[in-house]
Amino acid sequence: MGIEITGFAYDSAGAALASKSVNLYDRNTTTNSRASTTTNSDGKFTFSNSDVTVSSVYQMDVEITDGSNKTRYKYDDEIMLQRVDVKDFVLRSGSANQYVGTVVPTTLTADRTYTLPNHTGNILAAPSVTLDSANRLFLNDTASSSLNINAGLCINGGASTTQMIELKTGNSFAHGLTGTAETDTFGTFGPADSNGGLRIVGINDAQQSDSFDGAVQIRGVQKATANSGSTNSASAPVIIEGIEHDGSNGMSELGADENVVVFKKASTDSSTTHIFKGDGDIFVDGSTTITAFDDYDDVALLTAWNGAVTQDNRYKVEFKSWVDEHKDTLESLGIIAPNSDGTFHYSIKNLNTLMVGAIRQLGAKVNKLEEQLALKGA
Repeated sequence: MGIEITGFAYDSAGAALASKSVNLYDRNTTTNSRASTTTNSDGKFTFSNSDVTVSSVYQMDVEITDGSNKTRYKYDDEIMLQRVDVKDFVLRSGSANQYVGTVVPTTLTADRTYTLPNHTGNILAAPSVTLDSANRLFLNDTASSSLNINAGLCINGGASTTQMIELKTGNSFAHGLTGTAETDTFGTFGPADSNGGLRIVGINDAQQSDSFDGAVQIRGVQKATANSGSTNSASAPVIIEGIEHDGSNGMSELGADENVVVFKKASTDSSTTHIFKGDGDIFVDGSTTITAFDDYDDVALLTAWNGAVTQDNRYKVEFKSWVDEHKDTLESLGIIAPNSDGTFHYSIKNLNTLMVGAIRQLGAKVNKLEEQLALKGA
């Protein structure tokens, strides 16, 4: 691909040189003219694209002959200019300079100033990169009707389902999980699978020593005071929505039995541990062995649990002896976990098991009393 070469010839007095011979040569040669023409009455000469592309190296010299005088415009010329006004800016590259890249601005409606950074590497790293007049950057794409009209980023990853954004840090960080990301990558964004969806992956290289050592943290900071509602219009600093769409442009809320959120303990199909349903119901993994607390007085343990977790000081005083007697048992059975401030967290699964056990124990006592009363003829 070539460009058109056009110029003008004037004499020492500034008058146009008309009908003068102009030849196009390969760089640094004066034989085998690639093309020739003559200047018009204004001293103008022009070589078309086809004239320029006959050269195998796409590097041309121009020679103007006026009698015994010859003027040459050399490809090897290097110039310094205070200011250049051009419509198209052409860059040439390739093993034989056979390719050109043309920088063409979008249609301007006012003057603009572009400040180039002091950059030592590539500014445009790939050919399919577009920065439009609305400060929106497109990678492997050119437009999006749903992108913010003032600024935005659009990445088209093509058919690949690997991550399209990788986050790295300058810290000494090497997690070794290179089957997921490069070893110095702490976070990635990409499609969940070939059907779409978003997968966010965070990788932490340290063993957890406090509650902030997680691999992914989602933090919502709400201006005080946060919503305290307990109805279906309640809100919170962190909101997770599960919605379905109709395959077109319609969305609707999930049905009562449809799953809003699930928790998994591994990246496998059968690793779901918690299921949150559309009607608010919660299912937890019951495949693990559930301990029956038949060797203990489950009612007494429930009373001690209530005394341990309650915030009512009167209740704490009333049942202090129960708590003192059974607290270690509740901890060893995994029903409660003490906090450093004297409060407790508790296991919902083990607490439910304890309540079922208490009901069973009470039921057994009731049945025994009924049998005794029946024997007495009551």
